[in-house]
Amino acid sequence: MVEGCPDFKLCAKLEVLKQKLKIWSKFVLGEHTNRGNTLLQELAELDLAQDNRVLTEDEMVVKATILVELEVLAKNEESTWRQKSRILWLKNGDNNTRFFQRMTFAHRRYNTINRLVSYGVEIKELGEVKMIMIEFYNKLYTKSEP
Repeated sequence: MVEGCPDFKLCAKLEVLKQKLKIWSKFVLGEHTNRGNTLLQELAELDLAQDNRVLTEDEMVVKATILVELEVLAKNEESTWRQKSRILWLKNGDNNTRFFQRMTFAHRRYNTINRLVSYGVEIKELGEVKMIMIEFYNKLYTKSEP
């Protein structure tokens, strides 16, 4: 059991979890690698036997099972690499991040009203631009009496 303030307890427990996950990962991933190698070796033996003679029905079933299991292992490995690449992308950023940030700032500058022409007079002061816009929309949306 960990003693100390709640933050310290959480940090210590996460560190222990990290170590246990590393051990688990080595065991599980190592098991997958070993299983893949074993399956490839069995498949090579069956292919060698097929070159010399016709495989029996049981051997054909075993070969089909091995192929299916190898496909599942390959899909799992692909999924693992896809997840790792996403983690790296989140951690390091994408190569296009600067481009998208610049596009966002460009849109923001384009959509900003920094000057306005009212009654033939150009107004550049931000406070005055706001007041002219407020007056315009107040006149536009107030009821006018006939």
